Amino acid sequence: MATRSGAGTGVIVALVVFVLTTLCLLVLTLVFYADKTKALDQASQARADLDRFVTREQRGREEVKALEDAASGARTSVVGLLIQRWDDMGAMVGGTRGATLAQLRSDLRIGDSEVVRDVLNDLRRQVQARTGEVNTLKARLDQQQADMSELQTRIAQLQEGKEQIVAGIDDTISGYVATVKQLEDGFRDNLDASNRGRIEAENEWQGRFSRLQSETDHIRADNALMGDRVRQLQQFVDAMRIKPRNPAELVDGRVVDVGTDNTVYIDLGARDRVVLGMTFEVFEDENSIQIDPRTGEQTRGKASIQITRVGDKTSTAVVTRSAQGRPVVRGNVIANAVFDPKHRFRFLVHGRFDVDGSGRPTAAGADFVRARIIEWGGELVEGDELTGDLDFLVLGTQPPMPPPLPPNAEIDRFNQYIELLAARDRYDTLFRQAREAQIPVLNWNRFEVLTGQTSR
Repeated sequence: MATRSGAGTGVIVALVVFVLTTLCLLVLTLVFYADKTKALDQASQARADLDRFVTREQRGREEVKALEDAASGARTSVVGLLIQRWDDMGAMVGGTRGATLAQLRSDLRIGDSEVVRDVLNDLRRQVQARTGEVNTLKARLDQQQADMSELQTRIAQLQEGKEQIVAGIDDTISGYVATVKQLEDGFRDNLDASNRGRIEAENEWQGRFSRLQSETDHIRADNALMGDRVRQLQQFVDAMRIKPRNPAELVDGRVVDVGTDNTVYIDLGARDRVVLGMTFEVFEDENSIQIDPRTGEQTRGKASIQITRVGDKTSTAVVTRSAQGRPVVRGNVIANAVFDPKHRFRFLVHGRFDVDGSGRPTAAGADFVRARIIEWGGELVEGDELTGDLDFLVLGTQPPMPPPLPPNAEIDRFNQYIELLAARDRYDTLFRQAREAQIPVLNWNRFEVLTGQTSR
């Protein structure tokens, strides 16, 4: 019995120990399970928190690993590194640390669909284009400055020429003033002498007053008549100053016979250097070659003729123009200002000519005049200067004075003004020099008439 009791007690103790051990294990299991569940919840929450910053797929990318390495090297977190870089980018781009992307786009005026790189590239292209425009404008400015310097030089030259002209005019005026003063002094002396004589005559011959008054009236009438004659002579002298040559010297030949069908024969031929097509003006005699005092233009002859056949000593011509009721007859004289049987005249042709009557003088008209001079045996002087052996100066239409320039005139218009002013000054200078040198001056009217031309 005692053995059974000890065995039962051991069993009971073993059961109690087993139950206690089981309970302990259950308690430990429950404790460990609760800790595991809490740890799993914490791990899940940590993964959720981490996914909010970077997902598992993103953690495997090279960029994230590079950020981790950079953060490790900077001894900061990846987020801290990103925040620092964002602040630096905001400060560099917009000048504001921590600025949002919307603020940066607003500060830079970049649209939602635009890219900063594209905007910068476009700005670079604009800068390059503006730089090219600036270089072009600078080159144009340099050219304008060079043109301005040249214009200033030309203006200085023109001003110098103007001063010389003004000085010459002043000298001429001074001479006129001195002459007028002498005349005034002489007039005063004569007037004083007349007054003294009149007083003496009145005192001494009071009874002869009526006769002297009558004589005075006659003298006044004679003075008026002489004044008219002086004015007529002055007009004649003015006309003679621009008359091409002495009428007798302009006569080149004579009409020796008149045929039928407007055919005439002249006493000039090949030995006199007459050529086919040459024209002559026919006058009654040498005294008929005159300038109209009313218009200052050369008067037409009775007819114009053109050479159609050239012989050795004589030539045949046809009448191209004739005055009604004034037929060409034997003994009439012929003249061509370019032609001379014994001498080659030298001509200087200057300006533009209206040879077709259009009212528009052209350089082609001047070429036509030169061609006629050469064709008919004359010689041309090159350039625009009078020479000592010059026989005739042939001037075209006088250039008009250019209108005044506005204050804001452009450079092209200024250049045109200078050219027109220089052309007018050169024309007037040549005319004045020819008058002073007593060189005959021909305009188109005189050239046309004195060469027998009827139309171009």
